[in-house]
Amino acid sequence: MVKGHATKVELVYREYKLSSEFPVLALFPSEYIYQSFDSSVLTYFHFHNCIEIGMCLSGGKDLSVEGKHYTLNSEEFFIIPPYSMHFAGNLPNVSKDDDCCQYLYLDPEALLKEFYPNGLAPEMNWYKNSNLPYLFSRKNNEELYDLCTYLFEELRDHQKEYTYAVKGLFLSFFVTITRLIDTKENEESIRYQTMSSILPAIDYINKNYTQKIQLSDLAKNCYMSAAHFRSIFQDTMQQSPLKYLTSLRLQKACELLYSTEATILDIAMGVGFQSVSNFNRLFKESFQTTPTDWRNNRRAIQKKNIRYSPFLKNSTPS
Repeated sequence: MVKGHATKVELVYREYKLSSEFPVLALFPSEYIYQSFDSSVLTYFHFHNCIEIGMCLSGGKDLSVEGKHYTLNSEEFFIIPPYSMHFAGNLPNVSKDDDCCQYLYLDPEALLKEFYPNGLAPEMNWYKNSNLPYLFSRKNNEELYDLCTYLFEELRDHQKEYTYAVKGLFLSFFVTITRLIDTKENEESIRYQTMSSILPAIDYINKNYTQKIQLSDLAKNCYMSAAHFRSIFQDTMQQSPLKYLTSLRLQKACELLYSTEATILDIAMGVGFQSVSNFNRLFKESFQTTPTDWRNNRRAIQKKNIRYSPFLKNSTPS
């Protein structure tokens, strides 16, 4: 686990709905919100359905991928393949105010389909190898670092015909990395293939976690028997389908506890628990505190009895 974070690992699937025509999403420092929760209590390793490129402009990150730990420093960037379990936290001596990173999520095969209408060349499948992240620095790979910088600049500035520029830049970026990757790493990883087989079930859980979910329904979505599905899910996710579902519900409950003044009962029922007593028991098992105490220790302002006070330009706020 990342230093300074909880030893309890929870896995979360974050699906990015990318456009089929331009399957790219860029997040810049001013566009994403840092985690509001206490990371010593709430730590979620996660994985995506697409590759992630993270570029550190200042500060630094403690990066954990598939159980291995790395340090990301200023003027470095990483590439994390799809379905790789990972977590990035600030280094102990770096505050969130000093940390400045930008992130890119994309589907290489879909983005480059105009160049490779019959699919990517076999040697380009290195990005499906989830056994490792790829780390690059400006010092050791200046050309690659510059290409990555230009990609972010085009996605930030949105100049005329920028989508074509992004596709061309990413082609150069992708080919350059392909030349650097050892050929023994080009085979698709077992995790990528296995994760793909249970992805319909994970997607079903994420969309229907508020409802009652049967193991047979999940197995059916993956065209497997219940026993085989349970075994594959356990081996891949290192937890049972029920544990994953419970963890997701608790995560959603924490979000509601922090951001709303809904009652504990309403939150428990709203995220799919059948009784408030069961919710309280599972919450305390996971976070070593009650939902009420968790909320009281983290909220700064009571979010009720809100007075509507619109801010109008050239007016004095009340």
